[in-house]
Amino acid sequence: PTLFSSRIRNTRFPPLSRGLGDVYKRQVESFAKTLAGTLTAAAVEPDLLHVQIGGFQLVGALEKLTEAGYAGYRFDAMRPRDWVKLWIRHLALCVSDSKVPKESIWVASDDIIALGTTEHAVEVFEGLLNLYWRGLHEPIHFFPKSAFEFAHTTHRKGRADPVKAALRMWEGSEFSKARPEKDDFYNALLFGNDDNPLDSEFEALAFQFFGVALEQMKG
Repeated sequence: PTLFSSRIRNTRFPPLSRGLGDVYKRQVESFAKTLAGTLTAAAVEPDLLHVQIGGFQLVGALEKLTEAGYAGYRFDAMRPRDWVKLWIRHLALCVSDSKVPKESIWVASDDIIALGTTEHAVEVFEGLLNLYWRGLHEPIHFFPKSAFEFAHTTHRKGRADPVKAALRMWEGSEFSKARPEKDDFYNALLFGNDDNPLDSEFEALAFQFFGVALEQMKG
């Protein structure tokens, strides 16, 4: 069996109005077909992660593994938080001794992201661990939603301005219902009086996390 076949088969949904329920049912069925056609590799048992990276010792379990690598999904549009989860788990797989291919895939309702083997994964992971440790001791200019917009717009190499794209996520837009990231309680508390939180440090951290991840996309 594949990793998700039994989960799809056993899923139960809450009661909805008939019209809304029919729409939701069609969306779920369409997503299930996408999963079935994409995540075809057989599931394998979780592997142990036990590795020393710089001054950090990582111990845990690598879950959601298949014969093709790591596989994850969420029935929703691809969001920065999904990228965070995918990227960290992909790096963990790449630095592990697991025998499965060091590749990862994430299926969202609006996209399918595949990541190839990351060269220098240990160095990349160590940089993120140091960033995490620094963030435990002082405020850093890393705002995931705005950072992803900056890195993603840069990665596309189109005419759009990465800084303006990040500012729209940070400050909000009349064309979007998304809550401005600056209104997050902790962001407002720590950076509410900062004239320019999306500064050069922000740009460097956005690339360090999301920029490197986006460069690993296959296809």
